[in-house]
Amino acid sequence: MWDVAMGIVGLLCLKFKSEGYWTATIIGTGIFLIGAGLGHVYEMVANGNFAPNNAGAVMYIDLFYPLVLAGLLVWLHRHRSEPVPQ
Repeated sequence: MWDVAMGIVGLLCLKFKSEGYWTATIIGTGIFLIGAGLGHVYEMVANGNFAPNNAGAVMYIDLFYPLVLAGLLVWLHRHRSEPVPQ
């Protein structure tokens, strides 16, 4: 998943140039983390792997951290579009 994610980041960086680098990076990282999180869920369902390193905080971070990053990206874009007070 990491190779796919970083390949997508590379392609998106070509399109977005410097101002969209954060967008491309967050999309790529989100793809990797969600894929890893879904892998943890698969291990729990298919193999009954409820070990702390599979079904614990790692799984929740993998699934919810991309949402935090997306929220920060939205905040960044809104902050950049606001006029600067003089």
